[in-house]
This record gives sequence, C-alpha cells and structure tokens, in this order.
Amino acid sequence: MLLHANNLIKINPDGSSITKCFSLASEDGKARYDRELAFYKHCMKINYENCAKLISYNRTERTIEISVVMGDSPRIGQKSDLANFCDFITILNASKIKNLPNAAECFWSTNQLFELLVQRRRSISKDLISYYFDELKLEKLWNSTEVLLATTKVDCATKVINPSDLGLHNYLKNQASFSFLDFEYAGLDSVTKLSYDFALHPRNIFSGYGITDIFLEMTKSLPVRLTFDPKLAFVFSFWWILRLLSSLRPESITRKILSGVLTYNSSKDYVDERVSNLLRFETICNEYR
Repeated sequence: MLLHANNLIKINPDGSSITKCFSLASEDGKARYDRELAFYKHCMKINYENCAKLISYNRTERTIEISVVMGDSPRIGQKSDLANFCDFITILNASKIKNLPNAAECFWSTNQLFELLVQRRRSISKDLISYYFDELKLEKLWNSTEVLLATTKVDCATKVINPSDLGLHNYLKNQASFSFLDFEYAGLDSVTKLSYDFALHPRNIFSGYGITDIFLEMTKSLPVRLTFDPKLAFVFSFWWILRLLSSLRPESITRKILSGVLTYNSSKDYVDERVSNLLRFETICNEYR
C-alpha cells in the first residue's frame, strides 16, 4: 500500500492495476472521488488513450481501479511534450459531452475568483507569512490584486474541461508513449484559469519557452483564443503565492509526513522547493505589476 496526497493507493496482486481509495470521512474525499471518476469515464467515452484506463469502481467504498502506467516525469519538457499537453486539451474539449462536475476552485465570475483568493488568504496565519514570506509585501500584492480584478476584463463565461494541476509532475513518458494522470481536481472550469494556471505552474518548465509562449501555445487548443494579459498573469501569480503558503502550513506538512507522502528528510526539500517558488512568483508579480 502507498499513500499519495489524501488517498490510499493499493497495488493489486498482478501488478497491472492500482486501486485508489478516497476518504469516506469527509466531503472533500467525496468531491475528489466524484471528479476523478467522472474524468476517467469521460476519457473512456471519447476513447482517449494517453491516460490510465478505468477498470472498475465502487461508489460505496469510494474506490477506483485503474491500469498502471509506466514512465518518468521530465524535469524540463521539450517542444514535443508541450504539444502533447495542448493536444490533450484539444481532444478533451472537442467532444460535446460536458456532463462533468465542476473543477476544484472553479469560478464563473470575477467576484467568485476574488472570494477564492479571500478563502486562501484566510487559511494562512500571519506567523506563517512572516516566516516564509513578508507580511507587508503580501499586503501590497493583495491590494494590487483587488485593484486589478476591479479594472480588468476576465473571461469567466467560457467553460472548458480542465484536467487541473496539469503539469510535468502528472505526465509520465517512456520510449514508446506518454500518459497523463491524477485528476482529483478535474472538471468544468474557466478557460482563463486553465490557461494562466498551466502557463504559470511551477513545474511547467519547457525548454525554449517562456510563460507567455506557453500561454499562447495552450490557447491555440481552446475554444476561444485568449490574449495574454500581464494584469491577469499578476493575479494568478499571486494566487500561486497563496497556494504555496497554504501548502507550508505546519499541519499540512505534518499530515504528509504521518501519511508517508513525505519523510522528515524529504520534507526539507519539499519546503525549500516551495520557498524557491515563492520567490519566483514574487519576481513574476513585480515584472507584471
């Protein structure tokens, strides 16, 4: 048995499949289960081959059995890898089948986007901000975000299917093929969120491509062609800062250690990586301010 994020993963006896077990004790566990199951069903309906295959599921026990996929996650993606991501989004959204649940932290209005940012900020203590970042800097970024959201047009109406947390860390590649995985947050989402989240994701480093280049490549795959807006890049970079700070809460790290996702030794690398990304997003915010 393995633990991954909030789920128990069991490798089945013949080694050809795994069973993901979602928490029965929380609404969050149910939401993760419903989203991932619906996404795998959608991939089956459209005959998408480059992800794990849904073998069976049990709603009562909140389990999903999927085929094992083999490969490694590249630290730096190449042009062909970026093309695979873009093709994935094109194929997902070419179908008229859109009966999926909403993605995690989706929004359909600027007010909803702002409320998501408020919720994230409320979950982070002042002590944690002071320890890993800077309270005054965060306040200034927050004030700028409020002004930008009040004065910037955001496409909140165009719905797309978003695998969510779409990045090289959830992409396995071998000599013969590639596969995408981990769809607990997937569902219907704003085209704006998919585009900026993908371009800004700290794991999405593609050789020869900057943030704007990645964004423009991804938007070619979407139902509407968005123009890169530095103001929105600022807003979504600030959202990433809040996410990273939230992931550094002591209770979050302790939970990962107790569940076996992290060890005491690997937790230091986990923290260091996130602190490094905080500095990266602060730089991006200053660039796009």
